[in-house]
Amino acid sequence: MGPQSIPMEVGPPIRILNWSAWAPNLPVKAAWVDYLKTGTLLDVAVKKPPCKNVPEILRRRCTFVTRMVLETSLDVFSGTDVASDSTQMVFCSRHGELQLLGSLLHDIYSEVPLSPTQFSNSVHHTATGYFDLVTKNKQTSRTISAGMSSFVNGYLEAVGLLKAKPNRACLLVIADEMPPQPFAQGLKQPWDFSFAIAWLLELAKSDDQEAYQLTRSKSSESSTFDDEPALSFLRWFVKKEERCTLKTPNWSWTWTKNRCRP
Repeated sequence: MGPQSIPMEVGPPIRILNWSAWAPNLPVKAAWVDYLKTGTLLDVAVKKPPCKNVPEILRRRCTFVTRMVLETSLDVFSGTDVASDSTQMVFCSRHGELQLLGSLLHDIYSEVPLSPTQFSNSVHHTATGYFDLVTKNKQTSRTISAGMSSFVNGYLEAVGLLKAKPNRACLLVIADEMPPQPFAQGLKQPWDFSFAIAWLLELAKSDDQEAYQLTRSKSSESSTFDDEPALSFLRWFVKKEERCTLKTPNWSWTWTKNRCRP
């Protein structure tokens, strides 16, 4: 094994305080746990997230992606001591508001006046803005888009924010909806449903046995994806397996538990 292949620790150990997820066929956490362990989706799909904790005046303006982000982001604080207005945030998405963008492009082609609300909602960081409005959060937020590497890069950004502000937790969210035509025919992805997943992260204490350490190593293997990386990571976490390895171009990233040292 060459020097470049030796695994290197990336940032300090991280503790996952809680997670939340939503998909049309997986609207509750229990359904997600069952899906991650057995691969079974519910037969009945929910049209959109309820977002009961979002004021109606804002809820009416939200896109489908933003609703998924808000549903999971607000729920993930349940059962924790972290306040939603005090956390840092990283939102990552492969496609962002692609459905809405397709609709706007169609209107431009058809010479139809653009909706100001739709236009303002079409930017990639729309969801972070709505989260800040709902929670009155004024902390640092980041938006990441890196194709199939979006989750890994979003996690790295969250680690960076936690290092910069060790006393503040960080909300890491990933969300993507199924791409519309004609985009879908050129976008190959190994999953077939819209989803959002949120994790609440904090720096681990030195003796924390529930901490997770990330390492990276050089990889010459091609980055092939049999699953969305965020789904693979959540499956590993829920099933409590020993390690999780995800690949990006030129790199292999591995999470292991109980790597904290006193």
